Amino acid sequence: MNTSSVRLFARLALATLAIASSRVVLAELPQLASIQQIAPTGAEVAADSDGSIFFGQGVAIDRDDAMVTMPEYGAVPGYTVGRIAIYHRFASGQWNRVGTFAPGPDEGFGSTVVLKQGTAFFPGAGGIHVYRKKLGAWTQTATLTLPPGRPITFGRADSIKYDDGTVIVSAFYTDDFTSMLLVYRLNAAGEVIGRTQLFASDTEQVRGLGAQDDLQGDTIVASGNVGNELSVYVFQRFGSRARLYA
Repeated sequence: MNTSSVRLFARLALATLAIASSRVVLAELPQLASIQQIAPTGAEVAADSDGSIFFGQGVAIDRDDAMVTMPEYGAVPGYTVGRIAIYHRFASGQWNRVGTFAPGPDEGFGSTVVLKQGTAFFPGAGGIHVYRKKLGAWTQTATLTLPPGRPITFGRADSIKYDDGTVIVSAFYTDDFTSMLLVYRLNAAGEVIGRTQLFASDTEQVRGLGAQDDLQGDTIVASGNVGNELSVYVFQRFGSRARLYA
């Protein structure tokens, strides 16, 4: 057997071993099964005229805490109240309902809730509500509001992302539909200490910046519509906090 044949045989042997190893690992993965079903209370179901509160249209989990939306709870013609159920996993492994986010007067909650690093976000009256878990209880610490001046509105609720004190959400001017990302900074208490706006380099051509977005640490990535295609933009924090992103 010549040298080339030996090398080929060795490569085939390694490939076979890798495939076999992968099969063994996959075969050893435990099968996951549902261990508990959570549901709205009987009173919540009964309170809705048609029984369709859409429990579970939005879900979020962070370690031992979970939240479930029911956007059609309390719906009346032309108006939806909505609410969010709060669950906690105890030492036994059981998930129990421990609370509810209920909207205030003339307010409605939709199907979106974001939960990460002990902080919850969901749209409501006046902006996006921010809650922090303190000593086992969820307490509102802030509301993310829109910048003053030109008419502006928040974009997609599912564009809300959070990581280590930074929040991003899409928005656009309603007079010409120029889109942007709004960036908020929270302190350790969950209070807003800064806000800025991010625009794509080709602002005039982009619509819907934040159609998809995410952030980690000092970096934000977001896509926007340019004609019939999508373009992706990366923003990096640099310098002082007065100039958060560029």
